[in-house]
Amino acid sequence: MTNVILDILRLIRSEMNFFSQLHFFMIPLAPLVHVVVAFFLIVILRSFFSAKISASIVAVLILLKEVADIFAKSSLENIIPPTIETPIDIVAGVIGIILAFWYIKNRQKRKAQNYGKQH
Repeated sequence: MTNVILDILRLIRSEMNFFSQLHFFMIPLAPLVHVVVAFFLIVILRSFFSAKISASIVAVLILLKEVADIFAKSSLENIIPPTIETPIDIVAGVIGIILAFWYIKNRQKRKAQNYGKQH
């Protein structure tokens, strides 16, 4: 059983290393994905929860994901300390949260303006 778990962790680690090395015109894709995922999570969660709860849930998910990254990118015998990718990913997630709240606020303003024009 332990070997199966180790094999799964090694597979996850290799996939994460592959993903973190993807670039588009020399720009790493990982931070962009963090922005987009945080944005859509906030937009979805905001329809169910308050702004504070939605932001808290996404912030906790971002931090948990980064902690998981540290362990997944390391071997069990040698845990690698966080690299510059960790704060970049966290900042990208926060940017996604900010953009989502900005989008929601502007969407609500447009709806109110359109409603006023109709009546």
